Amino acid sequence: MSTNLAYAYFEEPKNEELIDGQIVAMAPARTEHNSASTAIAGMFWNHFRGKKCRVYSTEAMTILSENDHFAPDVMVVCRSDIAIDGKIIGAPELVVEVLSRSTAKRDRGYKKNAYEKHGVKEYWIVDVEFRIIEVFVLLNGKFEMDNIYSGDESGTTFSPSIFEDLVISVDEVFEKVD
Repeated sequence: MSTNLAYAYFEEPKNEELIDGQIVAMAPARTEHNSASTAIAGMFWNHFRGKKCRVYSTEAMTILSENDHFAPDVMVVCRSDIAIDGKIIGAPELVVEVLSRSTAKRDRGYKKNAYEKHGVKEYWIVDVEFRIIEVFVLLNGKFEMDNIYSGDESGTTFSPSIFEDLVISVDEVFEKVD
């Protein structure tokens, strides 16, 4: 598949991703998944108002390569030159994937490796079942575990390594998760 054909395939919004060249249907998110991703997107949105970085959620497609077109739950993009025709062509600064039973293996495996390979600076895996946020930071071209934050520890906050003035409340991320 040529780059133009792969790019053209995603002209209209679809509930699909292209993962390693294979079209993968995306099931509708469960309420817990949606609550966590909405909370994170809201914190990012409030922080980046009036600033150059933009926040995108599930409906936004990021095209990392001809074979990898992902719709992360939340992403932060600070380079306007990669926002082209309603898509992100290249690596966002920060990507958040909220795990679902059907996506956990891909989010922890293939997609994590693809984000690493293409230079995403920070990658979060949010596990609503266990109420944890795993934060990976790109160091020397490889993701290193930065920390794991638990929703069971009241009052926990942290800041992304690349946006140190942004404070994330773990309680707020999991506030509406049953």
